Amino acid sequence: MTRTIRGLALAVAMFATAGHAWAAEFPADPGTLTFSSTQSQESGQEITATGASGAIRFQGSMQTGTPCFDVSGSLRESEGRVVVTVAAEPTDGMCTQVITYNNYSGEVSGLAAGTYEFQIVHGAGDQAETVHSERITVS
Repeated sequence: MTRTIRGLALAVAMFATAGHAWAAEFPADPGTLTFSSTQSQESGQEITATGASGAIRFQGSMQTGTPCFDVSGSLRESEGRVVVTVAAEPTDGMCTQVITYNNYSGEVSGLAAGTYEFQIVHGAGDQAETVHSERITVS
């Protein structure tokens, strides 16, 4: 067993020193998502995204038919693509039927400088829709 592990380690070391970029497929420092949301019955905010130093900042609004939803964000990254999914999960109990704007803002930090395909996906239940997609440059 030890001999197999040593052989594998040696093969990996030889492959890496031969100039192959296989490690580039796996980001060394994945980004970190910071996300917050508030509710309004008056208005939603426009979906926007901007690049910053080591980060992408974004804001938007997800409309629901009642205020009885918890809104959260999650992050997925792969090969130059950064996807933020904004999910609305219903809460228990009685709730008034009133259009509610779940306004959110956030930041994906810890990104290396470069250009990324950035997407925001809204999801509720088993439905998901890409609501924003653009190339963003991070400095």
